[in-house]
Amino acid sequence: AFLQKGREVPEADLDARIAAQDADEMCTLIYTSGTTGNPKAVMISHDNITWTARAAMESMRIERGSCTISYLPLSHIAEQVVSLHGPMMLGGTVWFAESVDKLGDNLREVRPDYFLGVPRVWEKIQAKIQAAGAQNKGLKKAISSWGRGVLLEAGKADQRGEEKPFLYPLAKKLVADKVRGLLGLDRCKIQITSAAPIARDTLEFFLSLGIPIYEVFGMSECTGPATLSMPERYVTGSCGFCMPGAELTIFPDGEICMRGRHVFKGYYKNPEATAEALDGDGWLHSGDIGTIDAQGFLRITDRKKDLLITAGGENIAPQVLEGELKGIDVVNQAVVVGDRMKYLGALLTLDPDKVKRIADAQGMGTVDPATAGEHPAFKAYLQGEIDRVNGKLAQVQKIKRWVVIPGEFSIEGGELTPTVRVPDAASEPVVGEDGPVDGLMAEAWRQRPELAATRHDRAAQEAALAQAKGTYGPSLALSSNVSEGGIELDHLVWNWNAGLALQWPLYQGGQSDAAVRAARADLLATEAQLEGTRRQVRLDVERARLGVLASKAALRASDEALAAARVRLRTLG
Repeated sequence: AFLQKGREVPEADLDARIAAQDADEMCTLIYTSGTTGNPKAVMISHDNITWTARAAMESMRIERGSCTISYLPLSHIAEQVVSLHGPMMLGGTVWFAESVDKLGDNLREVRPDYFLGVPRVWEKIQAKIQAAGAQNKGLKKAISSWGRGVLLEAGKADQRGEEKPFLYPLAKKLVADKVRGLLGLDRCKIQITSAAPIARDTLEFFLSLGIPIYEVFGMSECTGPATLSMPERYVTGSCGFCMPGAELTIFPDGEICMRGRHVFKGYYKNPEATAEALDGDGWLHSGDIGTIDAQGFLRITDRKKDLLITAGGENIAPQVLEGELKGIDVVNQAVVVGDRMKYLGALLTLDPDKVKRIADAQGMGTVDPATAGEHPAFKAYLQGEIDRVNGKLAQVQKIKRWVVIPGEFSIEGGELTPTVRVPDAASEPVVGEDGPVDGLMAEAWRQRPELAATRHDRAAQEAALAQAKGTYGPSLALSSNVSEGGIELDHLVWNWNAGLALQWPLYQGGQSDAAVRAARADLLATEAQLEGTRRQVRLDVERARLGVLASKAALRASDEALAAARVRLRTLG
């Protein structure tokens, strides 16, 4: 009946509608996820969609007839490009997952040709593989460890344009092919990550399994991708290179800006916000700070407007620290707080399976995520891991206080956006002096009531606010209201010495943004130089190893020739 209705419409009517359309007219509205404020309606034109879908799919060598699996909300621009517009252009097939929880089973059923996984999905797959791998013993464990080492070096050699290790084919057969088959990625040629930062630990974990993950950077305002990575051109830890046909540049203040046919028309009925995002020359201002190296690869170093400003005036990028904390084996999610504080704090959620495994291995008894934060032995273990992270950080970046949040951040609870991202608002300013850990928790709850274990209990939210006031005393003056969405702060004033009043987010002192960026650029350059030295040393070691193997092979051949000569000599004698 539905198809019959279409047949009843004259072709002339359809032709008239198509002719009336203009490529530059608005095609759809994409509402931003609200990670940096209230959602805004992004106006995307027909040309934005058709040009971007073609440029992305063709650049990433996704073939006609390819299939993929969809599980993100179709209100998200990345999911629209990957699951709607791209497949329509390619004549591809889209399978829809039954739910995020069943994504693993559905992947094995579908066996997609390309797959977009947000960081949280890759992290969950990583956790399950690690849990299964922990059960390996003896020879199986040794083969897995050896194979992963070879595959990791092969992935890095591939990025440098060098030959893979001699034993790569064997490692691929014994480890990579089996893991891909178990995950349902045996046919997958392109594994993509986007929508949020991903930890380097996760990228290298999958690289060691022969599953390179290609990073894409973008935003709703540029119809999804601004950069791409692909098998023949990618670098672990970078966001890829500028999408062909578009422009990407770094402004003098360090901001990443884009221009091209993928850039949106503006925010619907919001000229003020449009003027902030789009300048007169057509450049879209991303709000992210980054660098572009000599090979054209983009790296994001900061969020321009979401830095934490400590009491000492230091500018801290929380996303960088959160990535380091998520590199701790047992940590699921991390949110760094500390604006206007003398120290930085962290809110952590833990992986239940890994908590149990670590507790069992170290004889801690019964421990779960709800009790781990108060269990003396587990606290000592977790503090040791955080100390290890702190050892890699500058003094002002070190995590001095931390708490474990019972349960896990979720979309339903409001801590994650529909695209499985922790909103930047989770790092909103914490105001107060050094206080006990429970004070840090209370202050975090005051800012983000949904982070509380009883996040849907309004009485508990009010209690958290009262506790925060009690912790910081009369120096904290708040005017707030409690609504169905939780506690909303209308006004905040922080008083020093009962006289000086500063309204958030005004601050005084500290280094300039330019000095901070310059220092950070020097650090990145030093790290890049050190990584280059490490690569060369590894390459020299590998060459030496192969030389030894070749020498041994030559020696064996000489021994065999000598033995053969002796046999012939005895025969003649």
